[in-house]
Order: sequence, then C-alpha cells, then structure tokens
Amino acid sequence: MSRLARFLAPFALIALLLAAWEVACRALNVAPYLLPPPSAIATALAADWAGLLVSAWNTLFMALIALLVASLVAQAMALAVGLSPILERAVRPLAVVLQVTPVVAIAPLVLIWAGLDHAGRAIIALAAVVAFFPIFS
Repeated sequence: MSRLARFLAPFALIALLLAAWEVACRALNVAPYLLPPPSAIATALAADWAGLLVSAWNTLFMALIALLVASLVAQAMALAVGLSPILERAVRPLAVVLQVTPVVAIAPLVLIWAGLDHAGRAIIALAAVVAFFPIFS
C-alpha cells in the first residue's frame, strides 16, 4: 500500500461513515431530535461556533485547574504515604474505597458541599477526584 493510500484510508473511512449516517437518517426519516444527520450537526456548529469556543475554553480551564489540584494533593499524599508506613496503612484503605466508588454516587454530595449555586466548584472537585488516583498510584 502506498504512503498516500495509508494516509488517506482513515479519512476515506470517516467520509464513508458520515455519508452512510446522512443517507440512513434521510432514508429512514429519523427524527432529528433522536439522531440528527451530520449536515444538521455541521450547520449547528457553524451557527454557534463562538458560543462553543467559549464553552470549550471554560471546560479546558476547569479541567486544568482540577488537574493542578489533583496533582498537588496526590503527590503530597503519595510522598507522605511513602515516607510513613503508619500513614500508608491509614490512608490506603480509604483511598481504595473512594477509588472504587462511582463518581455518580458522590456527585450529589460534592454538589451540596460546594454549594448549589457553585456548580463549577463541584465539577472541578469531581474532576480532581477522577484525576487523583492515577497520580497517587
């Protein structure tokens, strides 16, 4: 297979899948609120690109803050646990319990603790919890 064909193969597959999706939505008369065709999605993206850009920036900003918080806390805890066997025996079981608890289960508690009018804080806290364990381990 030529170098150009290897490069273009993924794009051709994506174009084929999008075309099949478009044709299926039109031919089967699927309601747009259930499964909009790619052309409707592209139109909506083009119509509100500025709002989506602002939302993407806000999401990136919150994710980076959560990663920073998770990194600082996880590295400090990993250092402390690594230096103290007693602390390791105390912290490790709690960390395991928190790690295996689904985020969906603790989300309402975090939202209440952060304040119902501060959803951004709750999102950052939950994202930090998700990012904490790979760093702590």
